[in-house]
Amino acid sequence: MISLESKVMIKNSIAQVTLSQVYENVSGKVIETEYYFPINELGVFHSFVAVYQDRTVRGVIKKKEEAKKEYDDGIK
Repeated sequence: MISLESKVMIKNSIAQVTLSQVYENVSGKVIETEYYFPINELGVFHSFVAVYQDRTVRGVIKKKEEAKKEYDDGIK
Protein backbone atom coordinates (compact mmCIF):
# COMPACT_ATOMS: atom_id res chain seq x y z
CA MET A 1 0.00 0.00 0.00
CA ILE A 2 1.27 3.43 -0.91
CA SER A 3 -1.08 5.57 1.16
CA LEU A 4 -4.06 5.47 3.49
CA GLU A 5 -6.30 8.36 4.48
CA SER A 6 -9.41 8.30 6.64
CA LYS A 7 -11.88 11.04 7.43
CA VAL A 8 -14.62 10.86 10.04
CA MET A 9 -17.56 13.25 10.37
CA ILE A 10 -19.86 12.83 13.36
CA LYS A 11 -23.27 14.46 13.49
CA ASN A 12 -25.60 13.62 16.36
CA SER A 13 -25.18 9.85 16.73
CA ILE A 14 -24.16 9.15 13.10
CA ALA A 15 -20.57 8.75 11.95
CA GLN A 16 -19.68 9.04 8.27
CA VAL A 17 -16.31 7.47 7.53
CA THR A 18 -14.45 7.97 4.27
CA LEU A 19 -11.51 5.67 3.61
CA SER A 20 -9.08 6.30 0.75
CA GLN A 21 -6.31 3.85 -0.07
CA VAL A 22 -3.76 3.81 -2.87
CA TYR A 23 -2.13 0.56 -3.97
CA GLU A 24 0.48 -0.20 -6.59
CA ASN A 25 0.89 -3.55 -8.33
CA VAL A 26 4.63 -3.82 -8.93
CA SER A 27 4.49 -7.47 -10.06
CA GLY A 28 3.81 -6.66 -13.71
CA LYS A 29 1.04 -9.30 -13.68
CA VAL A 30 -2.72 -8.95 -13.45
CA ILE A 31 -3.79 -9.66 -9.88
CA GLU A 32 -7.10 -10.58 -8.32
CA THR A 33 -7.92 -9.38 -4.86
CA GLU A 34 -10.75 -9.36 -2.37
CA TYR A 35 -11.48 -6.44 -0.15
CA TYR A 36 -13.43 -6.86 3.07
CA PHE A 37 -15.11 -4.09 5.02
CA PRO A 38 -15.81 -5.42 8.51
CA ILE A 39 -18.75 -3.55 10.01
CA ASN A 40 -21.21 -4.43 12.72
CA GLU A 41 -24.95 -5.02 12.19
CA LEU A 42 -25.73 -1.31 12.69
CA GLY A 43 -23.31 -0.13 9.99
CA VAL A 44 -24.24 0.55 6.37
CA PHE A 45 -22.45 1.42 3.14
CA HIS A 46 -23.80 4.09 0.86
CA SER A 47 -21.14 4.14 -1.86
CA PHE A 48 -17.96 2.61 -3.20
CA VAL A 49 -15.71 4.10 -5.88
CA ALA A 50 -12.50 2.68 -7.34
CA VAL A 51 -10.20 4.62 -9.67
CA TYR A 52 -7.67 2.93 -11.94
CA GLN A 53 -5.58 5.23 -14.12
CA ASP A 54 -8.24 7.31 -15.91
CA ARG A 55 -11.12 4.87 -15.28
CA THR A 56 -13.62 5.26 -12.41
CA VAL A 57 -15.75 2.31 -11.30
CA ARG A 58 -18.74 2.96 -9.06
CA GLY A 59 -19.71 -0.04 -6.98
CA VAL A 60 -23.17 -1.44 -6.50
CA ILE A 61 -23.77 -2.61 -2.95
CA LYS A 62 -25.32 -6.10 -2.80
CA LYS A 63 -25.85 -8.78 -0.22
CA LYS A 64 -22.76 -10.94 0.15
CA GLU A 65 -24.38 -14.14 -1.16
CA GLU A 66 -25.77 -12.40 -4.26
CA ALA A 67 -22.46 -10.69 -5.01
CA LYS A 68 -20.48 -13.92 -4.58
CA LYS A 69 -22.78 -15.82 -6.96
CA GLU A 70 -22.58 -13.05 -9.56
CA TYR A 71 -18.80 -12.97 -9.27
CA ASP A 72 -18.46 -16.78 -9.56
CA ASP A 73 -20.77 -16.79 -12.59
CA GLY A 74 -18.66 -14.07 -14.20
CA ILE A 75 -15.43 -16.01 -13.64
CA LYS A 76 -16.94 -19.07 -15.38
